[in-house]
Amino acid sequence: MSLTQLRLLGLLRDRRPRMTELADFLGLDKSTMSGLVERAERRGLVQRGKSPQDRRAVDVFITPAGSELAERLQAEIRVALGPYIDVLSADDRDALTQLLVTAADDHRLRRGTL
Repeated sequence: MSLTQLRLLGLLRDRRPRMTELADFLGLDKSTMSGLVERAERRGLVQRGKSPQDRRAVDVFITPAGSELAERLQAEIRVALGPYIDVLSADDRDALTQLLVTAADDHRLRRGTL
């Protein structure tokens, strides 16, 4: 699974965005985003459907299989990063978390999605 596919599943865990919103957040053009979603859809990880708010728009949402895979991958990442994070003090873990949140927010600001 590519990093972009992993990010897609992570984004869909708690939201049902429109295709255009996903493309903006991931920094992809429309055709690349469509291909990414199509591949994930063929694997049974995501589905597309009409937006409940705007029937003309297409939302993307995670399937139960996609949720299971995302949870499993998140657990594997935690295990892999554990030895590096566990040696940090509580203050350093908080600082790392803040740096990552700030970096993610900066990325969204540059993309215009925050």
